[in-house]
Amino acid sequence: MVWCKCCQGYATLCRVFTHCFFIAAVVLSCFAIGSCEFVTRDGLTIGLFRFSRDGSECMGYSDVNEFETGWLHDWSRVSGLIAVLFGALVVVLMLVDCCCNVCCSKYMQTFLVVCCQLNQGFTFLIWVSDACFTRKGGGENESVINRGCRAGDGTIYSLSAFMLYFIGGFFLCCSPKPDQLLCKDKEDKKSDNKKDSDE
Repeated sequence: MVWCKCCQGYATLCRVFTHCFFIAAVVLSCFAIGSCEFVTRDGLTIGLFRFSRDGSECMGYSDVNEFETGWLHDWSRVSGLIAVLFGALVVVLMLVDCCCNVCCSKYMQTFLVVCCQLNQGFTFLIWVSDACFTRKGGGENESVINRGCRAGDGTIYSLSAFMLYFIGGFFLCCSPKPDQLLCKDKEDKKSDNKKDSDE
């Protein structure tokens, strides 16, 4: 009986750590989206949704017509939003799963975590977008010029979120699942009653 209680304690502790990893990943992913300093170059800080020039206030790309982002930048922007959305779904699904048994919850959570990792990784496509590279000439004479981008705060936030999604996914797949707090099957109730009678 003591061994079973220890197992449940270990499973609960692992689930708490997993929750913390995913919540921190979602928060850092939000910071990465909101940052206007994902990459920096030549007095210009460029984020997924905002940018600033020479230390001025952050502005949205819709406010300035001459700033062209390109389709890779747009892809990284959409991926950042999807990563936050799926990360929030993982947290909610794990909370519901702790209270009541959800069918195929581990498969759904694993799928969502993989989607979070992929989309968080796609935010780094900004590094190969028009923000960091430009094309000169055309046809056979076309050349690609590196604009010398450097990592900003947004890159660090996004990389940290990616690592936390990975660690949380590892804990989710490898750690045991604790018993539900509220909803219990009849078999679980019978086993609990049997444990109480044995004690």
